[in-house]
Amino acid sequence: MVVEQLLAAGHKVRGAARRVETVVRAFGGGVDPVMLDLTNPGTCSAAFEGVEQVFLLRPPQVGKPKAPMIPALEYAHRLGVRQMVFLFLQGAENNKVVPHTTIEACLRPSDVDWTAVRASFFHQKLSTTHLTGIRGRAESTAP
Repeated sequence: MVVEQLLAAGHKVRGAARRVETVVRAFGGGVDPVMLDLTNPGTCSAAFEGVEQVFLLRPPQVGKPKAPMIPALEYAHRLGVRQMVFLFLQGAENNKVVPHTTIEACLRPSDVDWTAVRASFFHQKLSTTHLTGIRGRAESTAP
């Protein structure tokens, strides 16, 4: 949704994922696709060079972000990224167990402008994670 809205507004967008094919499949030719694997520092330059703003989701495979992710973000900032927007969990600021807390703790004292988007829920969860419970209870909130 973020990428589609940026493209619709006429912005140039660089899409990054561990596999370029993933970006191309998701967004077609509308974006500049690059490889970014936060566990491989060699992929950071192509992803962040010339970029001023980023929107990031913590990759699920990065459960302990201090080693792979934080150095990549610091490198991005040195390359000129001046604003980072993160999709965090709602309540992550109070939950010391989730990886999002580590990322936020590293960003808070830094001099990079950052924004935490604390989503409360995603529709996709209703058709995946919570589907069995919804079907099994057959309840409605409709009056």
